[in-house]
Amino acid sequence: MKLRYMIDYIYDEKWFEKSLNPYVPAGLWVVTPTGFDAGYLPGFEEREDEVNWLVNDWVEKDIKPCLNPGFLEYWRESRSPYRGAFGETVETEEYENSGKCIKATRKKY
Repeated sequence: MKLRYMIDYIYDEKWFEKSLNPYVPAGLWVVTPTGFDAGYLPGFEEREDEVNWLVNDWVEKDIKPCLNPGFLEYWRESRSPYRGAFGETVETEEYENSGKCIKATRKKY
């Protein structure tokens, strides 16, 4: 299955103060041919809740990420650097579904 995904990074002031990269991987957004999915690492439940609120809003407004080819890019470009950042959009056919993509990618972090 063709999937498009990007890593969601949060901004962590403590890392910045230590002169380290302040953007910490928190989760993953995945667009499939039929929908959207997201998964987050343990400790980032608050960010996951925010995404769930976004998804509810998209449903109410009939926004379908799978029908919008620039969906991930729009969110990456519009995010304030103080809220975090999104990684580059990756296209893959390596995974059967979004759940397997999320599971494999979270293992990397």
